[in-house]
Amino acid sequence: MEQYQIDFQHSFDSFFIERVKRTESFNMTANDCHDVYEIYYMLSGERYYFIKNRNYLVRKGDLVIINFHELHKTSDAPNVVHERILINFRPKFLKDMPIKKDGVDLLSCFGPSRILRLTLEEQHVVETLLKKMIKEEHCRPIGYVLHVKVLLIELLLFIARYNSDQWECNFTFQNALHKKISEIVFYL
Repeated sequence: MEQYQIDFQHSFDSFFIERVKRTESFNMTANDCHDVYEIYYMLSGERYYFIKNRNYLVRKGDLVIINFHELHKTSDAPNVVHERILINFRPKFLKDMPIKKDGVDLLSCFGPSRILRLTLEEQHVVETLLKKMIKEEHCRPIGYVLHVKVLLIELLLFIARYNSDQWECNFTFQNALHKKISEIVFYL
């Protein structure tokens, strides 16, 4: 029997945030593809993350950026225990916010899907923002929706400022099977 604990989950009309800790095996049964932007942060543990035609090992402190309609799926790594925070949002959630300003387009990071391998200091920044978002939604003080939007913009600005040389582009395959699967998917 699958055991997991949902610490927090909530959604607005065009925004969803969820924090989940799993202690037993969990594999997505099908590839996912949707009309929202996705930000996936690994709080602890490891997962395999299949994106488009590649399989990546995502570790504690990694931030995964998934574009609209990008095929993706997660599956167990050797140690199945993990905790992650997931954000899905539509552009309309930020329609009244300054997402294109001072020569920066905050949604431009959602080009080809990417994985950011963060330093400890960067992990602290991201975790602080994510935990504030969760706290705002949980407590729902006056203006909480606006504060969540501001925190999301701050996270997107962090991603936009992230040095493009640090994007994790050249992951090595974990084994020959993962390489073969990626080659077959690319061919298809």
